[in-house]
Amino acid sequence: MPHVLWELQGIQKPVYETVTQEDGTTIDRIVKLELDIPGKQKPEEYKKTVYDLVNYLVYIAEPAKLKRQKIGGWVIIYLVIFLIIAYLLKKEYWKDVH
Repeated sequence: MPHVLWELQGIQKPVYETVTQEDGTTIDRIVKLELDIPGKQKPEEYKKTVYDLVNYLVYIAEPAKLKRQKIGGWVIIYLVIFLIIAYLLKKEYWKDVH
C-alpha cells in the first residue's frame, strides 16, 4: 500500500542487522528505519499529525462509543444494587430452612 503521507514524513531507509539462524544461514533483519530525505514536517510535527489523524479515525469509526461508555457506568451501578436486593431477598427466603 502506498504511503499517502510520505511528503509530510519524508523518505525513510531501513537499517539492517545480519542474524545467523540455527541452521547456519544468515539473513538480514530490519532493526529500525532512519530518515533519509526529510519531508515537509519535522518528526515531532509528523507524529502529532498522525496522532490527531488516528484519534479522529477512531472517533469516526464509532461515535456512539462515548455515550455507550457513559451508560455502562449506570448499568454497573444498577446491577450492584440489584445484586444487593437479590442477596437480601435470598437471605429472607432461606432463613427458615436452616
